[in-house]
Amino acid sequence: MKSLATRLSLRFAGVFAALLVLVVGFTSLIIVFVANKSAQAAVAEAEADVHQLSALYAMSGRPLSSSAPVIAATASGRHVRIAIFDANDKLLAGDGSVTAPPTPRYFDRFDIAGGSVAIAPADNVGAGVFAYWILMFFVGGLGLLVAWLVGRYLAVQSLRPVTDVTNALDRLAGGDFSRRTFVMEERSEVGSLASAFNSAVDKVASVFAERDATEMRMRQFIADAGHELRTPLTVIMGYVDVLRRGALRDEALATRILETMGDEGGRMRSLVDKLLTLARLEDVAAPQASRVEVAALLGDVVDSMRRSAPGTTISLRSEPGQFVVVDEAELRAAVVNLIDNALKYAPGVPVELESRDEGDEVLIVVADGGSGMTAQERASAFERFYRGDNRGDATGAGLGLSIVKRTVERAGGTVELESTPGLGTRVTLRLPRAM
Repeated sequence: MKSLATRLSLRFAGVFAALLVLVVGFTSLIIVFVANKSAQAAVAEAEADVHQLSALYAMSGRPLSSSAPVIAATASGRHVRIAIFDANDKLLAGDGSVTAPPTPRYFDRFDIAGGSVAIAPADNVGAGVFAYWILMFFVGGLGLLVAWLVGRYLAVQSLRPVTDVTNALDRLAGGDFSRRTFVMEERSEVGSLASAFNSAVDKVASVFAERDATEMRMRQFIADAGHELRTPLTVIMGYVDVLRRGALRDEALATRILETMGDEGGRMRSLVDKLLTLARLEDVAAPQASRVEVAALLGDVVDSMRRSAPGTTISLRSEPGQFVVVDEAELRAAVVNLIDNALKYAPGVPVELESRDEGDEVLIVVADGGSGMTAQERASAFERFYRGDNRGDATGAGLGLSIVKRTVERAGGTVELESTPGLGTRVTLRLPRAM
């Protein structure tokens, strides 16, 4: 199969050949038309001269046999061929082939005193046109070759980006997902193709990079989850073995063992719940967003936390009329995680909860006056299963802030963490304000 460049070159040469034929045909018609007009005019002028000269010589009494050479020589200067005959049709002067077949198109024969005259154009129009065609055949052949070479060059140059993109797509289909960018300054179909290819490669590269990152997060997630679940399972299985060896006979020991197993079981249940929540937040499906009033949601959360943890001090400052578009259950879980972290890592210290407008955003702030975090702890605070060195006796899996961060991102917002050792921690959720 011929390449596209070859087909384009052939078409380019074909168009050139067609145009050349049209030009030669049109110019030939013009040449024939002009030559015929000129021949007609020459024959008419020569005929007028012959009439005039023959009349003058006849008036002077000079016979046609003696004046014929002079008349023929004078009329031939008009670019015509002339033959003068006497009354017996004998050639007296001029070219006797004028009357021989084939008779010229503009052949003219008429009578004069003492004889007759035949006049025809001196130039053969058909021969001239044929010579023109021969010349144009060689010139056109050379032009056709040049047109082929130029068309081939232009086609190859024009299709070079297409060839490059095709080769890159072949490599892409073969599994080579490294990014390749084609820069096209021209605004044409080829430039659009290069731009579309660049966008497609960027998209494919981003998808595969995201896939690799997701797989890495999943592997890390499974490893961390397995590690976190192994500890309470090991404790429970160890106590089960102790109970099997007769610890049930010691009521006080059995009670402590069962309490510890209950605590570890509760820790496992909390961890599994958070893992399921985080897995749901990682889903690519859009959240079930709705228009939520922040003040009402925060009030419900504070009331619930006060009932579940009596004796804790949680203050709330919020004004009604602040709305955000978010999954209400997800935002509620995020705020609960923030307050729960503050209560666990700053026990006995009041927790402040606040919401306010700031430009086009609604800010939800949870602050405590606890021990705070170091710079290294702040840098890793949102990582899954990360727990700082100053956690003390606080229990947890290190997933709370990861859930908060993912929830805010799904709502189109951002989260900020400010913390200073000895001065407490402040977490700010920035969410787009619903109009």
